[in-house]
Amino acid sequence: MNNSKTSFIIIILLFGIFGLANSSEAANWYVRKGSNGNGSSWTNAWDDINNISGIAAGDTVYIAAGTYTGNYTFTVSGSAGNPITIKRAVIAEHGSATGWSDGYDGIVTIDGAGGETIFNVNNKNNLVFDGTDKTKFILDGNSAALYGIFGNGLSTHSIKISNITAHHFKNTGINFGVGSGFGNNVEIAYSEFYKNGDGVSHEWHGGIILAYTSTLQQGRNKIHHNYLHDACITANLAACDLMTCSYPHILDTKVDVS
Repeated sequence: MNNSKTSFIIIILLFGIFGLANSSEAANWYVRKGSNGNGSSWTNAWDDINNISGIAAGDTVYIAAGTYTGNYTFTVSGSAGNPITIKRAVIAEHGSATGWSDGYDGIVTIDGAGGETIFNVNNKNNLVFDGTDKTKFILDGNSAALYGIFGNGLSTHSIKISNITAHHFKNTGINFGVGSGFGNNVEIAYSEFYKNGDGVSHEWHGGIILAYTSTLQQGRNKIHHNYLHDACITANLAACDLMTCSYPHILDTKVDVS
């Protein structure tokens, strides 16, 4: 084989390798109320979180300011070092992005008036929820939805939740403690929870529920720099817990029933 043919083959192989690398790169996706697109940009964003589709490990979904009424069940997991991230849009990250408007950096409210769990992460792992500012990323159960973020199953693990507010859920703001499997390596930080649990309709009620059946899971969960207050939607305060946790690390979390 002469040198020219060898060089040509090497070039083709390199293009193939680079093509495979590019095809696996993490993608950014966008949600903006009033849009009607495929999520690929701010000008072509999904209208609500229930329209999210096609995301993969390493991807980030950015949500613009607005009130949303959808819910989302994760169908895929992230991977170690490449989580799937749900994040509120901020000027600092998107100021020069195509189709960006500074008005997209504001309050994101996801309203659970329809009664559905807002984010269902059953048997999924390596996920991140980052509201960037707890006063601007609101999960509102509207006294109808059971959970803000719910995870169950032995594969539900490695989930980080920060900078959100969850309130008025009939059962729990965040729940990783129901059924045969429980969350592991869960971190909940810099968030606020209030008026969660109706004390009537369900077995467990409160701001945060983490519970385990195995002592092997001790110390693998972290709850820090949160504020939990006003435990119950109703006056049945005795039937609601602000926080029920087994074996987590709890640091600088304020629990206030007033």
